Amino acid sequence: MNQGPARAFLLTDSALSEMRTSAPFMLILRETSLSVDLTHGAHIWYMDCVMGEPCVRTFLSQQVYDQLRKRIVSGELHRGCRLNIAKLANDFSVSAIPVREALKRLAERGLVCEKPSIGYYVTKVSRQDILDIFDLRMLLEPLALPHVIEGEALARLEKIRQDHEVLIHCKLGLPKLREEFMLIEESLHCKLILGSLQNGYLRKFVDIVNDNILMISQFHCNIMQALHQHLAVIDSLIEGDLSGSSRTLRRHLESSVPLCVEAYEEERRRRQAVTSGPQ
Repeated sequence: MNQGPARAFLLTDSALSEMRTSAPFMLILRETSLSVDLTHGAHIWYMDCVMGEPCVRTFLSQQVYDQLRKRIVSGELHRGCRLNIAKLANDFSVSAIPVREALKRLAERGLVCEKPSIGYYVTKVSRQDILDIFDLRMLLEPLALPHVIEGEALARLEKIRQDHEVLIHCKLGLPKLREEFMLIEESLHCKLILGSLQNGYLRKFVDIVNDNILMISQFHCNIMQALHQHLAVIDSLIEGDLSGSSRTLRRHLESSVPLCVEAYEEERRRRQAVTSGPQ
């Protein structure tokens, strides 16, 4: 393998995990900082390494992928917006190759779509997408509940409950509140509940669906209601009341559907008004 000079990269945990399995390399790692939010610790690493160019490209592609996925799921990159490869390469200080590789992976997960001879766009969400995702959640999440009250998952549930209490009482402005709500939504619904599914095939399927769950949760227009409903589900689970937690979870999901649809329709009308302009 042709070795290049030692280089330093700022790595997220997900990128580090990808690196450890994607290609052979030599690493000297040192943890340089720890950023803790309401839901989990995010470890930031510096990597001093010697590696060949294919390895470097793979790792840079993972970094670009992680950042684009985060921006799409959070709504920072608007649904339907075009993704300019040259601009993204400049923004991330990389060549176009890792950007293209990241976009192809995002397309496989349904987060972006490619229009031949035109380019990549962030996938749009439709009203039917919202209904379909909630129907799917109502089928899958109750299946996972029995495994949430076992061992390590129960300890994580206690921590998530504490995070809910902090968020409810900390009086954040709406943008920051929504940002923290999305982290809690991911921790509770995606990582803890759906992540507890024991069926391997379902777990692979859910890994892709989770991104769509988070994209649609961006439309929820009553965050405080959702947080209090989360607490009701969590308390039932901590008490070991599976039937009660299942009923509470279903009520939470059912009540979230019209709120998300309402916000979606409002955003659609607003964008149409901007597109059409003054009459």
